[in-house]
Amino acid sequence: MFKGSIVAIVTPFKNGQVDEEAYRKLIEFQIENGTSAIVPCGTTGESATLDVNEHARVIDIAVEAVNKRVPVIAGTGGNSTSEAIALSKHAKEVGADATLQVTPYYNKPTQEGLFRHFEAILKAVPLPQVLYNVPGRTSVNLDPVTVARLAEFPEIVAIKEASGNVGQMAEIVRLAGDKITLLSGDDNLTLPVLAIGGKGVISVVANIAPRDSANLVKAWAEGNVELAQQLFYKLLPLCKAMFFETNPIPVKTAAALMGMVNDEMRLPMCPMDPVNLEKLKRVLADYGLIYNGVYTMVKITVAGAAGRMGGRIIAMIHQNPETELVGAFERSGHPSVGQDAGSAAGIGELGVMIYGSLDEAIDGADVLIDFTQPESTLQNMRSASEKEIAMVIGTTGISEDGVSEIETLAGKIPCVMAPNMSVGVNVMFKIAGEMARILGNDYDMEILEAHH
Repeated sequence: MFKGSIVAIVTPFKNGQVDEEAYRKLIEFQIENGTSAIVPCGTTGESATLDVNEHARVIDIAVEAVNKRVPVIAGTGGNSTSEAIALSKHAKEVGADATLQVTPYYNKPTQEGLFRHFEAILKAVPLPQVLYNVPGRTSVNLDPVTVARLAEFPEIVAIKEASGNVGQMAEIVRLAGDKITLLSGDDNLTLPVLAIGGKGVISVVANIAPRDSANLVKAWAEGNVELAQQLFYKLLPLCKAMFFETNPIPVKTAAALMGMVNDEMRLPMCPMDPVNLEKLKRVLADYGLIYNGVYTMVKITVAGAAGRMGGRIIAMIHQNPETELVGAFERSGHPSVGQDAGSAAGIGELGVMIYGSLDEAIDGADVLIDFTQPESTLQNMRSASEKEIAMVIGTTGISEDGVSEIETLAGKIPCVMAPNMSVGVNVMFKIAGEMARILGNDYDMEILEAHH
């Protein structure tokens, strides 16, 4: 039922509260990059320090933001069976597709107690259930024989196995592989788990490298063992870095360094030790996720957002995980002002409004991409220069005086001038010029730009 790269998503905080806006953006980032399902309120989501209302709200947001595009597997486990049932009932009521049920911690139940715990939950809340075995945190191990007993219930559909014991996982597949799906609960073991019959991973590292994690599982499923191995070994140093300290400290710190969340956790989770932080930064930089301690994602504003080229560029920015649309601009009075830039581009709402003021549109941008009119381009570049924002110019028809001003302003900010003319058209003009020089005045020539 569940397979692929499933993210155990972090819960972002801001000033001590759940940062709902950042959380929704994280979910979009995951879905856009091939993640198969979302797990809110897991260990990585700091469920232990969420109060009951926050726990419910985080699940609510996840279900709403995902909007049935991928499954939501809500973390609703606990060491009190009645509490796990109450949380699971809420998850079912709001539309979660399944629950993740950790083995009860601290009270160390017997195997029979574990069986009865999960049985009570599924009888009270008939919803698909993913078992979660993580003895390093709970001090109790869910034995393969108990898993096989539980797998007889149709509600028990998968197990997230984080015992680190591949032999034990293989025994689960041997005993009940036809009834329950094995999912790795440890990114360091994703490939070995796939090799013994697992179908995916509930991943920590997918918070920051979702595309590679998804492609690893996909490659294996398609029989491309060599590619799966390449991606596994590429990810491995990043996976190990996620446990330089207790999860979720490293992954949340990494997400903060990448500009995705605030660097805020709840006690007893605390900021990384400076030595480990530097180690983490080196791993992230080696992977290409940050550069000199700064996330490499480029934040872009598009001027001429409602035009043909503007719309295409917005779509490309949205599709690229290394770029983010933060602003959109059209001249004051244009009918698109006030609309969502994604809707204007025909790709659905992005939550970025088209402004009639460039100063508002370029707030927070690294780069301004301009496809407007020559006069507007010059004014836009003056504004970008004042705010020290790099600029890419695709506007055509700029006069020699205008080009001269652009060259002057380019001494203050990085600028790429690439007018919207195809290479083929420019080559044709060059050829036409040479032909005119050779043939002289006795011939006329007409050039038609057919695609316009």
